[in-house]
Amino acid sequence: MGNRRTFDVDIDVAPNTDKAVFGVRAMLYRDEAIHPHPSGYYLNDVPVDPITGHCAFDAEWGDEHGMYKVDLLTNTAYTQFKSKEQLLEYANKEPHWQILENKKIVESLPHISKHYDIVNRVKPASIHDLADVLALIRPGKEHHIEAYLENKAAVRRVLYKRTTKAYFKKSHSYSYAMMIIAIMNTKKIAVIW
Repeated sequence: MGNRRTFDVDIDVAPNTDKAVFGVRAMLYRDEAIHPHPSGYYLNDVPVDPITGHCAFDAEWGDEHGMYKVDLLTNTAYTQFKSKEQLLEYANKEPHWQILENKKIVESLPHISKHYDIVNRVKPASIHDLADVLALIRPGKEHHIEAYLENKAAVRRVLYKRTTKAYFKKSHSYSYAMMIIAIMNTKKIAVIW
């Protein structure tokens, strides 16, 4: 099978989420030692090491053999929403994109707070543009900014491709962009504007 990955899902969860309800924690075998995977949990039944309580095989072996591991990523941004319904309400509302011209607002937003210059140059006006900003600010991708400003469509075709350099998944870009949109739509941000 080689290094082919057949299943790759990441889920953002709120702090203090009991991740064990999702399944068994994945294990990494590195430097002749067993380590808990930083975020991986298996959804399907897997053998469990009786000493550590983690999966009994290495996560890379599991990936190569089609095991269903998800990565549960803690995201503190969700703590400002009172409910899932409120989060979805804010996330599904079209924001006032021009507020991203305000440096103080950009500095208050997660993931892009230190990248006002790039946000200001790209001038996101859709979730697609914002997702692209998130990909462009990653190491190994900033060199695409000038080309992106000239031809978004052409750069989008290469922006999310896996390379030997740093790589940021398209699914991460869009989920982070959706979360930023939700925060842009909160009253707190509207007051700053």
